[in-house]
Amino acid sequence: MSLARRARLLLVALSTAALLPLTLPNSASAATPGPVTSSPAPAEQDHVLAVPDEPDEDFVEECEKDEEANSEQGRVWNRRLWCQHTTSTGEFYLDGRPVGGAEITFTAVAHADPQERRVRVFFRVDDFETYGIVNSFSDMRIRVGCQAGCTVTNRDDEEDTWENHWLLTWRDLMGWASWDIESDPALGVGTDKLSRHFWQFTGQLSSAYGNTTVPGVGRQHWIRCDSATYFRGAPRACINDDVVPFLTYSKSDVSRPADGYVGTAGVARHIEAAQNTPSQTYPNYGSPKTIPGKFTGVWTDPGLHRVPYKGSVWSANQLEKNRVRDHVAPYNGPDDLPPKPDAPVDADEYPFATTQEGAGQRDGTGAITGNFSVQWVDSQENRKAGRQLRDFYRTERILYGNQDEFYVRIVP
Repeated sequence: MSLARRARLLLVALSTAALLPLTLPNSASAATPGPVTSSPAPAEQDHVLAVPDEPDEDFVEECEKDEEANSEQGRVWNRRLWCQHTTSTGEFYLDGRPVGGAEITFTAVAHADPQERRVRVFFRVDDFETYGIVNSFSDMRIRVGCQAGCTVTNRDDEEDTWENHWLLTWRDLMGWASWDIESDPALGVGTDKLSRHFWQFTGQLSSAYGNTTVPGVGRQHWIRCDSATYFRGAPRACINDDVVPFLTYSKSDVSRPADGYVGTAGVARHIEAAQNTPSQTYPNYGSPKTIPGKFTGVWTDPGLHRVPYKGSVWSANQLEKNRVRDHVAPYNGPDDLPPKPDAPVDADEYPFATTQEGAGQRDGTGAITGNFSVQWVDSQENRKAGRQLRDFYRTERILYGNQDEFYVRIVP
């Protein structure tokens, strides 16, 4: 009898990239409304790390312990990193009965390059169990494929991207296999040469007799690449596009003057009020408002859109915020911003001045919408929050205009 080549090589676990609670800015998965992923507020740094030759082992260890990473989709931590640690099964059937197979535990990582139009995908076999006509010397081959204007090469810069080894070799000798996905800027759209692609794993298992399973194809994972020149030191890059970026401020991040520590709690409280009780904010306290940008984990909620610093929209936002601050009509009534306290404070606005949704936003008739809030906050806290926003734009690579959308999350 012939051996039926039916396969359940569920390399569906093999998926794409972006990773995690390192010290990177906050992001959450947009693909499903499940658990959201967050990390500390963005570090204040001028440069971002290049793609590594191998994944960071501390991160890999964290990935291996993460329940969400043990899934068909894996876990997206943020726009730079994704990881998966799970078990995939390949089996052979004869007359409807399993006659051999393997359970393969693996880790996969995708690392978006913050300085090139490239994503590097890593794969490692951690362990396996076999039975029947499959053993340690059975071959398993894995490849990464990409669609829509991108190319894939392996670590030897070859376009034949299959990695084929005995299971024993995969586990004990190989370490990390890797592939580079590269995006052609000539195929990009608009000023930023924007391109979107998806990639996925494909895998096959062989028996001791040379039979092979039907190729198992993993989940699709979207990436975005651009050549936006307004990112300092990084005029081109890719991100993992299966995420919704959000910036986190904490109400517990309280300043400690005695220690010289500056927090952002005042800004966090202001944004929370603007998002949750907009009618109870200045100007026009008591009037209905709809203020966008709250992170809820639902990617269809109205978010914020970045605009150039000191550009025309930013200038209009600043002008309107300053009119509120200076009590210029019509912002000079009893329901408007109280007089400035006798303390070092700034007039903080939300949505941010560097967004389309800022104080200067107008409706279809040309009138100011009024869907914004201005509040007095400590000057140092306001400026620190502004630096965190700037770093968030850079590390999450938030593009100008409607090409990108982001949110703000306030935590206790």
